[in-house]
Amino acid sequence: MKNLIDMKRSKADMKEESANTPVSESQEQYPYGLRIMLDKDELEKMGMKKLPIIGDEFMIEAMCKVVSVSENASENNETSSVSLQIIHLGMEPHQAKPKTALDAMRKAAK
Repeated sequence: MKNLIDMKRSKADMKEESANTPVSESQEQYPYGLRIMLDKDELEKMGMKKLPIIGDEFMIEAMCKVVSVSENASENNETSSVSLQIIHLGMEPHQAKPKTALDAMRKAAK
């Protein structure tokens, strides 16, 4: 798999957006379009019997198909987008790498 890129929105992007929208208590750190939701049927297909805890991290691998492409230009800006349909998906709990040899031994002892 290619290197993972942090898709977190920059502080400048968040500030610019907040100037153009009503104030909200919690601004999303990541763009909404990067969020996927798995319902009961999808969770069962993935073999997930127990719901994870909020904040847990998972590694996912997916095959997707391009379903639309768009480019638009106006007097003030240009935009482009691609819509992807996930057609195959795999996921597993993320295992953080131990920071020290002692951490590795403690993890192995569990």
